[in-house]
Formats: sequence, C-alpha cells, structure tokens
Amino acid sequence: MIDPKRLAGLARMAALRKDADLMALAAETVRRTAADDRLRALDTAAVVARSAAEGNTDPAFLAAQEGFARWVAARRSVLTQDLDIATSRVAVERARAARSFGRCQALDATRTRLAEEMARRSHRRDGGAT
Repeated sequence: MIDPKRLAGLARMAALRKDADLMALAAETVRRTAADDRLRALDTAAVVARSAAEGNTDPAFLAAQEGFARWVAARRSVLTQDLDIATSRVAVERARAARSFGRCQALDATRTRLAEEMARRSHRRDGGAT
C-alpha cells in the first residue's frame, strides 16, 4: 500500500513543478509574441518605405531605398529565425506543462482512490456500523 504522507508530498511537489512549468510556458509565450511583434513592425516599416518611394526618380533616393530593402530582407531573415526558435520553445514548454498537469491529475486520482480504500477498510473494520 502507498504511504498517504508520501503521496501527499509527491502531490505537493508535482503541484510546484506544474506551477514552474506554467510560468516557463508563459515566459516563452511572451518571448514568442515579442518576436512576432518585431517581425510585424519590420513588415510595416517596409510597406511604408515602399509606398513613400513610389514615383520617386531621384537616383540617390532609389539607391537608399535599395539598401533599405536589402537590410529589411536580412533583418527579416534573422527575425523569422528568432520567431521559429521561440515557437519551438513554446511547443516544448506546452508539452512540459501538459505532462505536469497529467502528473498532478494522476496523483490526485491516486490520493482519492487511496482515501476511498482506507475509508472502506475502516468501515469494514468497524463492522459496517456508522
């Protein structure tokens, strides 16, 4: 038979781990959102720059515009990679949090089952009287 005190200790530890995993998931989600926001801001800046360049025939301006477009493409590559990494980290933390939830549920179910079993044994030992 499982020791109820040991099971209660395991349940407390599992709950602490679940809280830690949920905090890690929240932190990674914030990082992913920030990476997505940076990428969207870059895309918005690129659209604004393209619309400002329409109809302009000044060679210096067009050269600057080309340089900016190259910088945007390079920066977009970096930001896309950051977003991909952040997305994969969110997936990892989501899986950890799911395992933690499952662990807590399993321990709670075991504690409930053990309490019911102990109550039945106590009831039988007392001769079924209430």
